[in-house]
Amino acid sequence: MKKTTVFILATICLAGVSCRGVDAEICKYHQGREAAVSLTFDDGLIDRYTLVAAELNHLGMQGTSGVDSVFMGQDGSRLTWDMCSDSTYGSMSRWLRKVIDGGEWGVMMTHGIRIGQGQKEGESELKRFYRELSGKRDSVWVDVFAHVASYITERDHCTISVKKSGRTLSITPSCTLDASLYRQPLTARVKIGEDVLYLDFDPFGGTQTYDLSDPLLGRTLNIIGDSYVRNHLEPMQYTWHYKAAARHSMVYNNYGINGSSIAFDRSDRGFGVSMLDRFTRMSHEADYILVVAGHNDAGYITEHPDSTDVLMERLDLFCRGLKEQYPGAKLGFVTPWAVDRPNFPEVIAAIHNTCDKYGIKVLDAVVTGGIKVNDPDFRKRYFQRQNDTAHLNAAGHDLLVDWGDAFLRSL
Repeated sequence: MKKTTVFILATICLAGVSCRGVDAEICKYHQGREAAVSLTFDDGLIDRYTLVAAELNHLGMQGTSGVDSVFMGQDGSRLTWDMCSDSTYGSMSRWLRKVIDGGEWGVMMTHGIRIGQGQKEGESELKRFYRELSGKRDSVWVDVFAHVASYITERDHCTISVKKSGRTLSITPSCTLDASLYRQPLTARVKIGEDVLYLDFDPFGGTQTYDLSDPLLGRTLNIIGDSYVRNHLEPMQYTWHYKAAARHSMVYNNYGINGSSIAFDRSDRGFGVSMLDRFTRMSHEADYILVVAGHNDAGYITEHPDSTDVLMERLDLFCRGLKEQYPGAKLGFVTPWAVDRPNFPEVIAAIHNTCDKYGIKVLDAVVTGGIKVNDPDFRKRYFQRQNDTAHLNAAGHDLLVDWGDAFLRSL
């Protein structure tokens, strides 16, 4: 059995502040989550890459891996493996409930899974737990150890003052830490009358203003898709949709999975189930939902020419399901670029036709933002690799921020 150690780290809450008609406080965790969880992996074993990274990528989560570390049970001063052996799904699920109920930060350390001090019998239970954790991201902030630790430290050394003038709100933070060492945004919970907004702010950024007439301000954005969303080899913080959401201090939920398809299960390639089979796992608190997809469906149809009808059927089910499952959300669909390969025009046309049927607005990336995907010189400058036809780098994403922002506003 794999060895999993779990910890609960106690944290403190900060007192709120208020001005006339406005109450505000720094959220205990990022974007108002009730608790936080960090997944960490010891020993530097290869299954951190072959098993854990793949599974977390499927679920849109991240972890932290240590290398060449533990000397368990030596000298009588360290934990033994037997002390860390209670790693069944039930024990991990109970631990997660305790973390959420207490509003705490839980840190899970996993040792061997298939090799080292573990055996493969625990793999299915670990994956089951990850799926449960992924389904609770409305209330649990799942992020790497460094980000959560930084947030808590900044939060506990920061105060804020708030001011409302007309339709403008200002937040002025004061943080006693070294700004060169801490870079995690904090979140303020601001209540104005009956409205509650969760607004990210830079604790070292001086007075920051927010336009209360902005319809996107503090709202929740779910974005689901493939590596256009997850951003392949680079941080999702580089993406146009992350940057557009940040302009409006939106709660940003990224459900991108590298290699994912709208209609087809690609688990055999390590890319997980289709978006149709996973979209209901998204937060149901979303005000806006964006889908950015189709690239991998075009590639799949090229490899499986008899699958075109399957795409049409499942794309229809996907769009209908989004409308039914998220009736209060504003929906938008972003197409792939005009890659000069078979089936891209057909997939893009299918997206337009199906979205038109269900009243879902489409941002056509073929004619948006000047993405010259078939130009080698353009790719060299704006894509993650010169021969890449899918993944923009940070500069490439910057070309689309204004277009994406305008599209969100139009929904």
